[in-house]
Amino acid sequence: MMQIVNPSLKFLIFSVIAICCCYIAEGNKKQLYLGYFISKNVTNGNFVSYGTLHAAQMAIEYVNNEEALLEDYKLNLISVENETAFDSKCERTAAIDAYFSFWTSEDYTPKAPLFLGGGCSVAVEPMAELSKFWKTVQVTFSSITPVVINRDIYPFHFGLLPRVYKIHFSQVQMVKQYSHIWKEVAVVAQNENLFQYTLDEVEGYLKREPNAVQTVRVYRFLSELPLEGLDSLWDNPPRVIIVNAYQGLIREFFCQAYKRGIYYPNNQIITSGWYDDSAWNNRNLIEGYTSECGLKEIQVAINNALAFSSERNSNEPNRTVDYTNTTAGKIKSMYEVSIPNKETINAMAMPAFDAVLTAAMALNKSIAPLEAMNLSLESFNFLNHDISEKMARVIHDKLANEVTFVGASGNVSFNRTTGDRLGVRTLITQYRTQNENISRSLVAYDVTCSNPDYCRIIFLPNVDSLFPDGIPQDEISQINVYLFAVSIVLACLGIILAVVCLLFNSLFMNKKYVKLTSPLINVIMCIGAILLYVEMVIIGIEKNLLIMTAMCNVALWIASIGFTLLFGPLLLKTWRIYYIYRLVNKASKMQLSDWFLMLIISILLAVDVVFMTIITAVPESRQTAKFEVHPGSRDLDLFCTAENNIPVLIVLFAYKAIYLIIGVFLAFENRKVNIKALNDSRYIAAAVYCAVVMCIPLVPIGILHTFNKDARFAILSLGIFLSVTAILSLLFIPRMIGLYHIRKDNTIETALNSTDNLKQSGSQNNTNHMLIKITNLEDEVKALTNALRKYE
Repeated sequence: MMQIVNPSLKFLIFSVIAICCCYIAEGNKKQLYLGYFISKNVTNGNFVSYGTLHAAQMAIEYVNNEEALLEDYKLNLISVENETAFDSKCERTAAIDAYFSFWTSEDYTPKAPLFLGGGCSVAVEPMAELSKFWKTVQVTFSSITPVVINRDIYPFHFGLLPRVYKIHFSQVQMVKQYSHIWKEVAVVAQNENLFQYTLDEVEGYLKREPNAVQTVRVYRFLSELPLEGLDSLWDNPPRVIIVNAYQGLIREFFCQAYKRGIYYPNNQIITSGWYDDSAWNNRNLIEGYTSECGLKEIQVAINNALAFSSERNSNEPNRTVDYTNTTAGKIKSMYEVSIPNKETINAMAMPAFDAVLTAAMALNKSIAPLEAMNLSLESFNFLNHDISEKMARVIHDKLANEVTFVGASGNVSFNRTTGDRLGVRTLITQYRTQNENISRSLVAYDVTCSNPDYCRIIFLPNVDSLFPDGIPQDEISQINVYLFAVSIVLACLGIILAVVCLLFNSLFMNKKYVKLTSPLINVIMCIGAILLYVEMVIIGIEKNLLIMTAMCNVALWIASIGFTLLFGPLLLKTWRIYYIYRLVNKASKMQLSDWFLMLIISILLAVDVVFMTIITAVPESRQTAKFEVHPGSRDLDLFCTAENNIPVLIVLFAYKAIYLIIGVFLAFENRKVNIKALNDSRYIAAAVYCAVVMCIPLVPIGILHTFNKDARFAILSLGIFLSVTAILSLLFIPRMIGLYHIRKDNTIETALNSTDNLKQSGSQNNTNHMLIKITNLEDEVKALTNALRKYE
């Protein structure tokens, strides 16, 4: 009778037999080595694709465990981890070296007649060109270079990422969306094929498209520092700037933009979205160069910038990826959790995963046609062009016509003509900064963007957050043209008044009645008045950053010198009246001639020139024009500022305030002086009070920029006009009227002419004292005459 076997023992026996069979089957599989090129040791902030290697190794495991793919083969991934020098370093020469190092190496054979990657666009181009001559098929996952769509030069290239022209066309479409607001755009690109290839096409489209912008400016800069060729962009930036470059240079672009205030909400910058967000904190992205901007400066400049990139992860994360029995979302999570070095997590990981599946499918579908030609996958010989070409043609046809599957990055299939992947959306994200982080939020995407006419941007529901401080306006907010015209008219009227006063002073300077007002001092005051009237026009000139920066410094110079030339003489005239009146009975007095006062004015003017020269020469205190959007408003304003603007202006205004304080004190002390023929003390005092009253509100309005633009300009212009006109009117018009009456009545003139008999050798102060006595007697005579008339 047969003995019954224990069930547990039976299960164990069958398990051992199954495992042994698996090992025997695995051992019977043919080894096939797949080349995988990445960029790891890069310089100048070029793209690093090293982190994709882990995702590719995950895909290899799925392929080797899938019976439907390469049943008789075991696929092995050969990359930089195997120390076979397959690091392209994102450089052309290194890529060529890596290419030949792999294919000519006697290690790791037989090699699959297909290879993956290249590292970055710069490295992919020479590899794709070599593939034409050496008959090797290339599948890339981290390149967007557009040159490879030329099948005459790159016949064996297939890419998991769409070409960059789709990204550029999406950027153009975004500009078209707001063409009713944005009338001018600058297109800036690094001088590399990746960015230059479609530049002319984009420029041409924007110029000929009637619904696009009115003006397009194109800038190209070299792949080195400093960023040359952008001077006119910095001096006169348009509201919208499209800039594309590798990360090292794009970081420096944002640094320079920060220094000049060219960022949101002043300007809208549109760029690429495939940059490593963690690298913005690295000042040394470019080899041998340390950026002047840290993370905080970059955060300010990059905030709200729009970033365009191809979709790299499946937009259906719950969909199962073919040949894996796992969802796309789970594969992505597994990659991020299991990668040994979390800092190397790469945005191109899922395209890299799909590149392995693409290669496996293409090789699997090529087995039958190759067998029909008495060839096999392991028959590939890099140095036998006849065999390699036949195999390359077969694999190419399978990729172009039959490879299609659901991948971890979405649906995978290729354009038969260009080798470009089909159906990939362009994602539009926006940089958002918070604390010490720079991240991006999805705001929109586009579909079917083969050229700008067919791009269709679909905004997400949170589109209101796209421009939190309002849509940047293309046109600079200008001062109301009628208000500016009125200011010009008033300035011209004021200059005419100053010229009339100057002519009056020159024509009648020898008349005693005018001569006693110090004609030389009056000339200086008229010149100062003319300068301040000119200031009314200059503060209203707003053209662009370059002109505005010049006007900022010119306006400050004119305001400072004009103030000194107008109020300096006024102060000295007040001081002389105070000096004579207070010291009239003292025995010894210093001579205060006009030339002495002119010397003091020259000293004051020299102090002004030295101070203003220092301000202009030092970059931190030099006035520059910057853009500003007022809170709660979308109006863009050009305003003058400096790094140390507040301290400089405080010192300047404090220095000028000393004039006014002394002037008020002297005017108050001279309030009882009433010597008509000698001086115009009352009018001078009134002029000083008027200047002080006008300057009190003008100073804070001139410093601050939170006022309404038109109101601010109107207050400043009207304040200057009223104060200067009041001073000229108080000092000259009474003299004009008085001289008119003197011509009709020679009484005063006779009294004045009698002073000609005074000794010419006497001091000027003695003469002044004699004139005081004469005029006092004259006033007493007039008072007695009036009193006698009452009794007649």
